[in-house]
Amino acid sequence: MQRLSDLTSRMVRDREAQQTRGISDLAMFAMVTAKTAAGGGSASAIAEGLGASPALVSMIKAAVGATTIEDLGPYAQVSATFLASLRSRSIFAHLLDNGMARAPLRRPIRAVTANITGTIVSEGAPTPVSRITLASRSLAPQKAMALVVLSQEAIVGTSPAALMLIEGELRKGAAAAADGQFISIAGSGVSPIAATGTDAEAALVDLRTLLDVVNVTGASPALYWAMPPGVANAAATMTSLAGALAFPEMTPRGGEILGLPALVSDAVAPGTVMLIDAGGLVGEIENITIRSSGQAAVAMRDDPENVAAELVSLWQTNSTGILATMTFGLERYRSNAVAILSGVNWGGAAS
Repeated sequence: MQRLSDLTSRMVRDREAQQTRGISDLAMFAMVTAKTAAGGGSASAIAEGLGASPALVSMIKAAVGATTIEDLGPYAQVSATFLASLRSRSIFAHLLDNGMARAPLRRPIRAVTANITGTIVSEGAPTPVSRITLASRSLAPQKAMALVVLSQEAIVGTSPAALMLIEGELRKGAAAAADGQFISIAGSGVSPIAATGTDAEAALVDLRTLLDVVNVTGASPALYWAMPPGVANAAATMTSLAGALAFPEMTPRGGEILGLPALVSDAVAPGTVMLIDAGGLVGEIENITIRSSGQAAVAMRDDPENVAAELVSLWQTNSTGILATMTFGLERYRSNAVAILSGVNWGGAAS
């Protein structure tokens, strides 16, 4: 009987381990910090109990002392791996790895590149160069924050479902925070162009207008459309006068419009289409830190800046908050790297 019980326990552990293999070390670390904040014991013991990877357990043990865990080299790798996984969820993360110029934060930037656009240089004459010109001498660090509040029951539970919940919420929160800041900075100072109509013919005219603003050199391979879900739905289903799909390579989750990738994000304002040349932006995501607390007070609203909200005590509601803070820098160094189409209401009858 004892042997059967041991076998059953081992099978359960093996099944749970298999279910949690897709959990990132950062999400596992978030659970460790949350359980620690909830009084669950030492961080290293909790990590081992959750079945964290040996590398993560070793990192947590190494952080004991004066050094914070964010100062450790292994944590930087854990953070980078998680951020890389956001490419499919975040416009910012995707463009950062696909065409955007990258530069370190807080460092003076003086970048020039040889001009190879066909200039003929006479013997003994200087070679012309182009340059990256920033409004400031360096990329100033900024912060985007994502807060996940979970009940004590979810934190105490050690099931794969609890870990997968934290993993999913962290990814969604981090992607939303990053894209919200990215869209705001990238489009700052850009005057929107009003849409001229609702049918496929008008849509093509308007998209051509955006292309004429952004695609002026023909040298950038990093042009992207960005739009909210509502516009993506309309683009995927809009038909021409002949009844064919206007953009056959487009889906509600993204795709291609006029041969250029189309990215979908809630961070883009409703009724808006953006054309972004990633090559005209410079940025970097430095790291993402995790903090947990059961003692804070939280305004349980998604618009706390606009509406007065009553603060809710995490301690009184038996909850724990996990705060993910992303440190990043971003600047548009070419003024026409972004164009914005507003008032988009595609789907009208073809005329």
